[in-house]
Amino acid sequence: MGRRLKIPVDNNIKLAYAGLLDQTGKPDDALKLYQEVYDTDKMDISANYGIGAYYINKAAAISEAKMKLDDEDKIDAMNKEIIANLEKAYPFMKFLHEQQPNEREWLSQLVNIAPILGKDEEMMEYGKKLRELSN
Repeated sequence: MGRRLKIPVDNNIKLAYAGLLDQTGKPDDALKLYQEVYDTDKMDISANYGIGAYYINKAAAISEAKMKLDDEDKIDAMNKEIIANLEKAYPFMKFLHEQQPNEREWLSQLVNIAPILGKDEEMMEYGKKLRELSN
């Protein structure tokens, strides 16, 4: 019987470990740790980013796989999955933008996500803010 890894208790250690899990191709395990930290501290920037990035990356992977298909039913199902993942990511990216309004990464993500979710007015607002930061 193999030895079982002990999950760290300290949030900073959990976040560092989650980052390592992400880097080693274990995003589902990383998500669990990001979620644990988020559950204890909803204001934690790293936890919000980790959760949001997880769903964005999941949507991107589905989108990439979808490009190789020609079955309309499967494509439609994958489009729904993409939207479901981006709907999960959106509030985390929005929170990050609210906490760090001059961070270009959060605005870029929101500009990309908002129109897919039918949030065209918000996309225009985020795009304007992003352009202002570029000037």
